[in-house]
Amino acid sequence: MAKTKETEVKDISSVATFSKEQILSSDRFANRQDAINALWTDDSEKSIEQVENMVSDFMKGKVN
Repeated sequence: MAKTKETEVKDISSVATFSKEQILSSDRFANRQDAINALWTDDSEKSIEQVENMVSDFMKGKVN
């Protein structure tokens, strides 16, 4: 059975989100604090997956 958009929205809202301060104080991102500080400029909350994707995309970026 295919998921409807309404179901997808409910699935996304059940994902745990964290503040920038919580992420920066975690051991998991201890070696990426500088990148997270530079990339995460708003006061929003993000999931672990969003933060990992943000850092990963940055690290894969092209150097000019």
